[in-house]
Amino acid sequence: MGKARLKPQVAAQYGEELAVAEQMAQVGFDPKTKKLDESIYGPTTIAFNPVEEMKAMRDANITDNSFLEASMEELQMNQPNLVNDALDAVQAEDPSFPIPEPAVSVQAPQEEAQADTEETEEASVVPENPEQRLEWVAEQLSLLNPQAPNAAALRQWKQMHGNVFVLQIEDHVFIYRYLKRQEWAQLQANEAFHNLRPDQQEDSIVERCTLWPKFNPHTKGGLPAGAASMLAEQIRIQSMFLDPAQVANITIKL
Repeated sequence: MGKARLKPQVAAQYGEELAVAEQMAQVGFDPKTKKLDESIYGPTTIAFNPVEEMKAMRDANITDNSFLEASMEELQMNQPNLVNDALDAVQAEDPSFPIPEPAVSVQAPQEEAQADTEETEEASVVPENPEQRLEWVAEQLSLLNPQAPNAAALRQWKQMHGNVFVLQIEDHVFIYRYLKRQEWAQLQANEAFHNLRPDQQEDSIVERCTLWPKFNPHTKGGLPAGAASMLAEQIRIQSMFLDPAQVANITIKL
């Protein structure tokens, strides 16, 4: 993590020593040897000592610790003991000196965030076992809507209709089944169905195949305008009304 540069007016107030110290801390400083990188400045024996830096600030009656806090934050990441020892030494010599709190390790929040992400990912993994998947879906539905079907209802629908599908789009959840061949034949033989507008035909298919929530003229008015068209298309796909080219691409020739 890069340390913020010392503002010009602050450098003037703090004196030349702090400006030099800031330069040393920002470029070429090796926290292990406590010396500047010789590849940048050439051979040097100048050591960057946070104890001396703090004492210089104390002697100059500097009470604004913004520069020291930035230095500590950078050092804390590499050598936390070095910072703590410096704090103890200065505090022992002058307890009244306003020493800032040591920078909090950046690892803890990252570890917590990583743990939260892992828990979220684990919670969102759909079980492969069909029965466990059904129970998991029922549990997720109950969290979204207390009135949602329970596991027993989902299990009964599966026994009646075969495959049952659950679709969630934002706050809307739909449970539907595929259109069976006999039902499609009946619709095709019904002249009144062919006289309907395309959106009315979609409504007819969705009303027939949507298991929850109930899709009828009384309830569909409050749904988004594209809900019926979207559901009708998904029902067609699950009923194997697929593009011939798409089917050809997934067909294996023996």
